Amino acid sequence: MSRIQNAEPIAVIGRGCHLPGAASIDAYLQLILSDTPTLSELPPSRFDRDLFFDPIPGKHFKTYCSKACLVEPVPESKQRQLPQQWKNHPETGLRDLLSVTRDACLDAGRPLESFSSELGGVYMGHTRGGSISGDLAYASYVAQAAALLERLPELVPNVDHASSVRWRDRLVSEVRQAMPDRGPGAGPALGAPVAAMATLQMLGWDGPFAAFNGACASSLQALHAAVLALRSGKIDIAVAAGLSCCHSDSLILFAQAHSLSGTDTRPFDDAADGLIIGEGAVVLLLKRLSDAVRDGDPIHGVIRGIAVASDGKGKSLWAPRKEGQMLAVRRAYCDEEMMRRIQYVEAHATSTQLGDATEMDALSSVFRDLVPPDKKIPVGSVKAIVGHTLESAGLAGVLKVLLCMEKGIIPAHQRIKNLSSKIAWNDIPFFVPSQPSPWQTDSDGQRWAAINGFGIGGLNAHAVIQSGPVVAESMSGSTADPVRNQGKRAGHQASVAILGAGCILPGALTWEAFQSNFTNIDGLKNAPQARWVADASDKNTFQYPVGTVRGGFIDDFEYDWRRHKVQPKQIKGASPLQFMILEAVDQAIRPSGILEDPARREKTGVVVGTIFGGDFSNQLQVGLRIPDMCRRLRAYWQKDGYTAESVERMISKFQSLVLDRMPAFFDETGSFTSSSLASRITKSFDLMGGAVAVDAAHGASGAALNYCVDQLHDGLVDYMVCIGAQQDMGPMKFEGWTANGWLPSTENSGGAFPGEGAAVVVLEAVRGGKSPTKKPLGWIRGIGHCQSGSGYSNTRGSLERASRASLLAPTSNLYSETGSFRWSPMGVAVIDQPCELGTQASDDFSANCTSAITRVGHLTGGSGIVELLASLADSAQKQSMPSGKIPNSEATFRRDRISIGSPWECIYSVVLDTMMEQNVK
Repeated sequence: MSRIQNAEPIAVIGRGCHLPGAASIDAYLQLILSDTPTLSELPPSRFDRDLFFDPIPGKHFKTYCSKACLVEPVPESKQRQLPQQWKNHPETGLRDLLSVTRDACLDAGRPLESFSSELGGVYMGHTRGGSISGDLAYASYVAQAAALLERLPELVPNVDHASSVRWRDRLVSEVRQAMPDRGPGAGPALGAPVAAMATLQMLGWDGPFAAFNGACASSLQALHAAVLALRSGKIDIAVAAGLSCCHSDSLILFAQAHSLSGTDTRPFDDAADGLIIGEGAVVLLLKRLSDAVRDGDPIHGVIRGIAVASDGKGKSLWAPRKEGQMLAVRRAYCDEEMMRRIQYVEAHATSTQLGDATEMDALSSVFRDLVPPDKKIPVGSVKAIVGHTLESAGLAGVLKVLLCMEKGIIPAHQRIKNLSSKIAWNDIPFFVPSQPSPWQTDSDGQRWAAINGFGIGGLNAHAVIQSGPVVAESMSGSTADPVRNQGKRAGHQASVAILGAGCILPGALTWEAFQSNFTNIDGLKNAPQARWVADASDKNTFQYPVGTVRGGFIDDFEYDWRRHKVQPKQIKGASPLQFMILEAVDQAIRPSGILEDPARREKTGVVVGTIFGGDFSNQLQVGLRIPDMCRRLRAYWQKDGYTAESVERMISKFQSLVLDRMPAFFDETGSFTSSSLASRITKSFDLMGGAVAVDAAHGASGAALNYCVDQLHDGLVDYMVCIGAQQDMGPMKFEGWTANGWLPSTENSGGAFPGEGAAVVVLEAVRGGKSPTKKPLGWIRGIGHCQSGSGYSNTRGSLERASRASLLAPTSNLYSETGSFRWSPMGVAVIDQPCELGTQASDDFSANCTSAITRVGHLTGGSGIVELLASLADSAQKQSMPSGKIPNSEATFRRDRISIGSPWECIYSVVLDTMMEQNVK
C-alpha cells in the first residue's frame, strides 16, 4: 500500500455486455440473481466431436470436455446499426463488441455519435477471435507438415518416393480447398487489436487502442491501463473491454493441462474438477470522477483502486503462488481503512481445487487481521453461471459487482452441494452465501467490493469498486480542475530514466555489438534453408505469390539453458522468441543491480509489445490439426491398399516427424499465448511488479512503452522492463506482405524486409529530485499518441502530444533541439509519404529522418524499441551523460523523437533526451 495517496477515482458512466445467457445488462443481472448456469453441449458447427472429443483425459490432440457457455448471435436489428466497414466482418466477436459498445454509450445516457468529439482511447483484454485466423494459418502451414511425408520411405517399408510426393500434394490441396479463402489482397483484417481499433474508429476518437494479454487477467489488465491513462491526463474518456471467443483450440490446450471439467462449472465446490470455457464481450465507459460529476454523467460505480502484480519464481506455469496474489491485493488500497470497507469479493475462482484454495488463502492472509472476529465477508464468482470467459472474465466480474451494488443485493451460490474441503472455511474471514441477501450501505451510504483476476503464469490484478452515484463532496483525492493532456496530473511527477538496454537482433546478438557497430550492421539475408521444412523452391510452400524471401533472419542465436536454469526439454518445445527475450532482458537488467535486491525486484514490472501470434502460433495450428491431417491420410492409404497395421504405423511416424520439427503442441512453458513471453521473464528473474503482453499492431511496442511510463508515474512500481519483440518469418508473413505491397519484388522495388528478434530497455522512475541508481543511457521525456486516419495528422498529432507531455518546459518550436527523427517506414511511397510530411517542419529536421530497419528488418510490433535502441546507440557515440545527474530545465541536450506505428494505425511518438555533461547540475 505504497501507492500515491491522491490517485483520482475513475467513474464508470456506461456499461454493456453480451455474455452467455445475457445479451444485455438487464438480462445479465437477472441471470446472476437466478443463479442459473448457461453451459450446454457444443453444437457441431462449433466443434467437430468425432475429430477432437474423447471422454478419457490424457489423449493427445483430444479434449474430454464438449461443453461450453456460449453466446447467442447478435440480433439482426443490432447488426444493421454497425459501421458499414465492419458490418460484414467475418469475426462475429468483433461485431458483438461493437454492438455492446453502442449499448454502453446508451447506458451513459447519450447516443454513440455524440462521443466523437472526446479525446478517448480503447483498452481491451483480447487475444484472438474465432477460428478464422487458425484456419488461415493451417492452410498456409500445412505444406510444412506435408513435406515431411517425403521422409516416410526412409522409415516405413514398401513406401516409395513417388507415392509420398503424391500424398503430399493431395494433402496440401485438400486442406487448402477446405479452409476459408482469404480473398483478394492480404485478406480480412484479423488479429487481437483489430476489434479495439474498430471500436475506436466507430466512436470517432483519435487516441490509442490496444489489446492486452494477461491470460485470464487480460480484461483487468486492460482496465488498469485505461485507469492509468485517464489519471495521466493523456485521455479524457476510455473504453475498457474484454472480448473472448470459445473455439476447439482452447478446449484441446486446456485439456492437455487437465484444467477442464468434463461436466460442470463449480467454484468453491468440493466436486469442482476444472473450468468450463465461456465467451462474450463486456464494455465499460470510463471518465475521471471529477469530469463525470462536472458533466452530469450517470455514475454507476467508481474505481477506487486497481493494481497488478506477478508471482515471481514459482513451481510451474500452472501453479499459482499466493505471494503474488497478495501483493496485487495490497497494492490496490491506499490504506487499511480502505480495506476495512470491503463488503463483498468477486473471486477469480477457476473451479480448480488448487487455484481456488490458493486464492482464498491469499485473500485470508491479507484480510484476516482487518475483519472483526464476529464478521465474515461474502465471496462469489460469476464463473458458476457463465463459465470462465477467459480474457473477459475480469470485467464480467466487475460488471456483476456494479449491477448487484445498484440493485442492493449480495448474490448467492445456490447450487453448491458441499464447500471445498481444501479451504478451511471455519478459519477464514470469508463465506460463500447460499441465498441472496440485502447489500447494506456503510455509514457513508456507500457499498464497496473487490474483484480478482488471476492469469496463468502468475499474472494478477485486483480492483476496488465503490458504488455510485457519488456527490462531489465525497470525491476524496480528486482534482476539481484537472490539468488536461499534459501528463502532469497530481502525483505524476516522476522522471523516467533508461537504466539498461539489451537486444537479440539480426546481425547483433548483444547490446554491446549493436551499440558499437550500429552503422555497419547488415542482418538481412534470404530465408535460411533450415528455417522451413518446405523451402521457398517447393511449389506448395506458398499459396499466393511472394516478391522475395529476404529478411532479418536470426539463425546464429543459441540459448544457454544453464543461465536461467531452463531445462533443454522445455527449450526444444517452446517459442524461440521466449529465449531471445530472456537473453535480451538479461543483458539489460543485470548491470542495473535490480536482481541483487529483493525489494527492487518486487517493484519491477514487465510489458512486452508484440503482435500476438507469429511463427510459433502458426506451428501450433499444425499440431492442433494433426487429427484432421491424419483422417485424410488414413483415407489415402486405405484406398491405396495398405493394411490397417501399416496405416497406423505410417500415422505414428508422420505424427512423430511433425511434432519433432514443430513441437509447439507439447510446449510446457505456455508459449501458445503471448502472455507467457512476459510471465517467463517474471519467473526467471523473480520479478513481482506485474506483467502483460500488449498488441497495438505495428505500434505494439509504443503502446508497451506508454503503459510502462504510466505505471512508473502511478507510483506502485519503481522499475519497468519494456520489450519490443517479434518472430513471424514464415511463408504466411511473406505472402501477406507481398499482397499488401510492402515486400520488395525481385526487381528491388519499394517496400521493406521483415525482421525478427527482441529489443529491451529497463526504465526507472526517478522521484522527488533523487538521482537514478546508475548512470542512465537516456531519459524518456514524453509520449504522445494519435490515430486520426491520416498519416500526416497521426504523426504530427502524436509528436505534439509527446512534446506537451514532456516533464521539461515545452519548447516553442516542436522541432527545435532535435538530434534526429527515427521511425520504421514500410518503404512504400503511398504509405510513408503522408507520415513523413508530418515531420517536415524544416529542411534540417526532415534531413535527419532515419531508421534501423534497413539493417535488421522491420520487426512490426517490436520495431519501436529497436528504434529507441538505435537512438541510444547513435547518441552514445557522440556524447556522454554523467552518472546520477538529472538535467535542469535550461540544459542544452540532444533531443531525439521516435515515431512508432504505421500511418493507418495509432502512432506513438517518444521524446528521448541524452544530455551533454557540461549542462547537468
